[in-house]
This record gives sequence, structure tokens and C-alpha cells, in this order.
Amino acid sequence: MPAANRHDERYVQVQDAITDAYLQLLSSKSPEEVTVADVVARAGIVRSTFYNHYVDLPSLQADIEDRTIQHIFSMMEDFRPKGNEGLTRSFFLSLCLYARENAYLSSVLRSPSAPDFITKILKMFHRYVRGVVKDETDEKKSERRSYGIAFAIGGAIGFLHKWSSDGFSLDAERAAGILTDLFEDGALAYL
Repeated sequence: MPAANRHDERYVQVQDAITDAYLQLLSSKSPEEVTVADVVARAGIVRSTFYNHYVDLPSLQADIEDRTIQHIFSMMEDFRPKGNEGLTRSFFLSLCLYARENAYLSSVLRSPSAPDFITKILKMFHRYVRGVVKDETDEKKSERRSYGIAFAIGGAIGFLHKWSSDGFSLDAERAAGILTDLFEDGALAYL
């Protein structure tokens, strides 16, 4: 899509309407069941308008995935664990609330397409880990820290997958508490 269009207010409003329509549809359908016809009907636009923004439905999904990953990445960039349980719990609570309230993330975690999304998010986290340990001069410490971060991230994604699949049966505070305990009692020692 042309860069000039991305800054046009009307263009952004329509793009938001398309995204919102898609996310609303996820409350009653799996990502595999949603069609372009569903999205345009819900967004109140014509089909050609959809195609002015996205090549097809997978490109819309990829855009939403990328924005979701960027939101999570932004949360992670602000989080620097130092053994402070309150900070850690706050981070995990933010992550749990985001996972529960983000219709796309919660639906994709439960869907058959979860492995594709998880692969994409793990690649982003790998870049994050490289950035965190890039200035580490002790190679053994850097390696240990890198694997510790990867372990924590994989565990958090697995936890969110199970929590989502269980219909978010735990309240977010309890989920964040469990994640905090797991992190503090396990991965933190490697960081």
C-alpha cells in the first residue's frame, strides 16, 4: 500500500473499520471461517475498498498479527526484570489483560493456525533476546541469559495458549500471579 495513504485520516479510519469488523467476527467465527464478504458487510464498505487496503484476507490477518506482535514487543521493551516481584506481576498482568482483550490474539491462540502465529512471535522474541544480550561480554553468561529469556518467553506463550483454550477461566490477576511465580522461581535465575 502506498506510504502516503497510510497517513491520510480517511484511509486510516477505513483501515480501522476493516480491522474492527474482522475482530468482531472472531467473536462468533474462527479465523478460518471469516470471509472477505463477512468483513466488508460488517465494516459497511464495498469489496473494492477492502482491496484498496489489503491484497486478501491473509494480508489483513498478517497486518493484525504484526500489530499484535508489535504491541507485545513494546510491553517487553519496557520490562527489565531485576527480581522485583511487583514489576514482574505488573508486566504479566498487562500481558494477560492484553491477551484476553485482544480478540485476534485470543482467537488465534485457540485456533489451528496458532503454530504459524507462535512461530512468527517466537522469531520476533528471538530478535528481542539478541538485542538484550548483544552487549554482554561474558560469552557463557550471555548464552545462559539468552536461553533463560527464550525459556521464559516460550513458557509465557504456552501459558497464554492454555489459558485462552480454557476460556480464560482464571481471572487475569490469578493468571499473572502464576506466571510471576513461574518466572521468579525458574527463568529469573538465568537472567
